[in-house]
Amino acid sequence: MVERTWTLPTTNNNVASAQPAQTAKTKSPDREERKSLRKKPSLKRPTTVVRNFMTFPNADSRHGQTLFNPGQYSYCDHFWDDKEDLTGLDILIGRYTFGRAVCKEMADFVRERAIIEDVYAKSLAKLAASIYGDQEEGTLGRAWKHLKTKLQEEASAHQAFAVKLVNKVQKPIQTKVAEEQKADKKMHDQFKDLLHEDRKAVSSSFALVEKARESVAEKQKAVGEKEITAQQSSKALDKYEKAVKKTVQAGHGHRKAVETYNASQRKWVDDMVSACSTLEKQEVDRVEFTKKQIMLYVFLRKEVNEICEKAMEEIVSKVDEVDAHKDRKLFIDKCGTGSLRPVDMP
Repeated sequence: MVERTWTLPTTNNNVASAQPAQTAKTKSPDREERKSLRKKPSLKRPTTVVRNFMTFPNADSRHGQTLFNPGQYSYCDHFWDDKEDLTGLDILIGRYTFGRAVCKEMADFVRERAIIEDVYAKSLAKLAASIYGDQEEGTLGRAWKHLKTKLQEEASAHQAFAVKLVNKVQKPIQTKVAEEQKADKKMHDQFKDLLHEDRKAVSSSFALVEKARESVAEKQKAVGEKEITAQQSSKALDKYEKAVKKTVQAGHGHRKAVETYNASQRKWVDDMVSACSTLEKQEVDRVEFTKKQIMLYVFLRKEVNEICEKAMEEIVSKVDEVDAHKDRKLFIDKCGTGSLRPVDMP
């Protein structure tokens, strides 16, 4: 990264304080322009620094800048400089790509969760259809059969949960990522091309500023050299005044180059703000959508829990009805062999 401080060129202080006596009798440059050419170089610390042809304020001199959205952590406030070989836009698009990759992983996670739920549901259904314990009778038998019935209801709830996970959570995430990524990539490529062209324009105009700056400095030096001999003859004075005019013209050219540069840089700033705003909106949309899908996952899981909880309550109710006394009576009524016991022989 190229970094350098940069200020507008100033005139060298190599000129004599006394003006030639002939000056009053001949045509001379505007007094204010001549005064500006005689100013001493500024000793103030530069308030800007140039990095990669872009002009930034020094850290201790923000040039009155404030954040566009203070306290909001907006992209358009924090990605103006380059980082290593990446521009701020590169980093933001990288974040977008990363976010979409994570969303794909989340969709895969939900799909795997649905597979596990489906296998679990089928296992529960198979167990509920088994004949284990079916020979039991009475109140205990009824409680046991009710348990197996409710187990089948649990299996159905888990099976429905597996289907809903795929249809309502996993597929919408997968579809959104696939559909938006194609359109967004086209938009991101347009941003890249636009900002690349903006940076090229800034770089080219910066080169013109530097060239104009060097021209001003060269002509200022010539003014200083000719002013020393200007009072020696009218010819020398004429050369001096011509040199002053050229310096003034070079200064105007430099000012125009700076204005072109600033216009190019302002266009880059405007386009960067637009790109940052779009990418931030896309990120907010991704996060909010993913949040909604996670909440839907939780809601669907709670539905299963409620069904299972209700089933448990009904099972408990049936188990509370189990009565060993009634079951013994049933068994005796069905299988008893008589109530008369043997007695002594008379």
